[in-house]
Amino acid sequence: MKTHLRLTHQIKPLKKWPGLVIFITLFIGFSSTSWSDAEPPTSSNKLADTTSPYLIMHAQDPVHWQSWQLKILAEAKRQQKPILLSSGYFSCHWCHVMQRENYQDLEVAQFLNQHFISVKIDRELLPDTDQTLINFSRQTAGHAGWPQHVVLTPEGLPFYAFVYLPKAQLLERLERVIALWQSNPKQIRQMAEKVKPKPKSFSPAPLTLDYDRFIKTFNRHLQQQMDDFSGGLKASQKFPNPHILLTLIQQTNPPKDFQAWLKLTLDQMQSQGLYDAVHGGFFRYTIDPNWQSPHFEKMLYTQALLSKLYFMASVYFKDSSYLQTARQTLQYAEQYLWNPSIQLFMSSHSAIDFKQREGGSYLWSRQALQKQLNPMEFKVVTEAWHLSKTPPFELGWLPKRTANHWPEIQAKLQRPPMAFPTDNKSILGWNSLMLSSYATAYQWDRANRDHYLQRAEKLLAGLKAAFDLTPSPRALNSKGKSMGSATLEEYALTNQALADWQNTLINGSPSKRENLDLQSWQTRLLTQAQQQFLTASGWQLSSAPILPGQRNYWAIMDSDLPSATALLDCTRPKHLSQAQAELLVNPLDYASYATTLKCIEEVTH
Repeated sequence: MKTHLRLTHQIKPLKKWPGLVIFITLFIGFSSTSWSDAEPPTSSNKLADTTSPYLIMHAQDPVHWQSWQLKILAEAKRQQKPILLSSGYFSCHWCHVMQRENYQDLEVAQFLNQHFISVKIDRELLPDTDQTLINFSRQTAGHAGWPQHVVLTPEGLPFYAFVYLPKAQLLERLERVIALWQSNPKQIRQMAEKVKPKPKSFSPAPLTLDYDRFIKTFNRHLQQQMDDFSGGLKASQKFPNPHILLTLIQQTNPPKDFQAWLKLTLDQMQSQGLYDAVHGGFFRYTIDPNWQSPHFEKMLYTQALLSKLYFMASVYFKDSSYLQTARQTLQYAEQYLWNPSIQLFMSSHSAIDFKQREGGSYLWSRQALQKQLNPMEFKVVTEAWHLSKTPPFELGWLPKRTANHWPEIQAKLQRPPMAFPTDNKSILGWNSLMLSSYATAYQWDRANRDHYLQRAEKLLAGLKAAFDLTPSPRALNSKGKSMGSATLEEYALTNQALADWQNTLINGSPSKRENLDLQSWQTRLLTQAQQQFLTASGWQLSSAPILPGQRNYWAIMDSDLPSATALLDCTRPKHLSQAQAELLVNPLDYASYATTLKCIEEVTH
């Protein structure tokens, strides 16, 4: 079956804030206004001077995009225009489709330029703002994804959300939003203010949740969600869910059926469409429940978390294939994503190739395979990949390992680094995840210890140089210039990486001086994190939130990344007591907290 259009995020219906949903839906569904008399664009947008590859991608759009700044609220108030805040990222397939179909269309641009203040953000540089948009969309529209769009009042309060839309549907929605805004601005403001998250002050309470209770609840929920046929969790799409798998593999005696499910999941992920057998490395997820059709973006954090998982699994199951997968995943990152000039890894490879084709960097037609391989090799792949049948993708076949002649076939199908559109910014938190992976590799893959030590030392130097900048950045561009401000994620993930590497060095008998330097850096990061991000109503994701009503958290759920608050709360059980009930409602969303609770027990006992 060929791939088809799909959203970039699973739909999760929620029942919060029905009043706003009904209010917006009624007017969006039954109102209309004319936009045919809109004036053509009179100036280019303001993204050309930005450093984000995602924002630069939109610099030639006829939409008058602006990057986010506080002065935009003043401009919106002066013009009494709603703000269209659009969030996406360079590697996102549907972000490219949305641009091609809508943002580069003059008709759409004219309407946006007349009626909205249009703002484009790179979600990877402003994760706190993006999270606010995602939360609002899930709570009101019932789903979220990228590109994520939220319409704000001139004061910056959200009142309508949508994801990818084809042109006709987009214009219809936008004209109805404007009709609603022009006829009921006061009521919209009142409703938006009403649903704005309210801060909750700290109220001391004992921590009654312990590791054993959490794991029992975790296992019960996991039992209900396990896909015993294909591995992973039951869903129409398959994500690797590394935090859940790592929590399971670190249990002392998980049930045997859990172990069987874990092995099935690991086998499926490394042998089917989630894994790039030619270049190494994992795609972000598959769009089907059987791990066959990947969403072709490759993210640095995916490689970091899954290489760590497979190193651990190679020891847990005594399976050499897992060790090979872990090694090849790190090799992929080193060969294709490493930036030696700043000693950091770049962020991602795009799902779209240079010809704007999804998966074009990875898929092969029958004709291209026949041209690239010798007759014997072509015969092997013809039989293994069923080349006589209709290809599973519009562009052909995604290579999988063959039983015979695979090293020769793999070498001939590998493409050079310049063949992949790359987001070349280096995000510090994601690089810290790679450092944690090297710590695990150093511990469990003794045959390559010298290599991992050398790579980790270079990565440590790159991270140290970045954090020494004032203020500490969220990321560096390809030339080492600061991009954004470090968030709670940078401090939490780097602190954890330093702890992981410090423990590794202790076991590996390093110099005492190096160990002390890491410990001093870790202490400094913890102090700075508490000073910049911890408030009376919880942790905030950035030190300077830019939207009114951006909420604080006592416990952050795992996302593609492990929970930042889980990584920081080991010595602060009273903070965790504020959110312990949330952890038990769906512990699969808070899997990283298993390690936190175990740490708290060790510290207190």
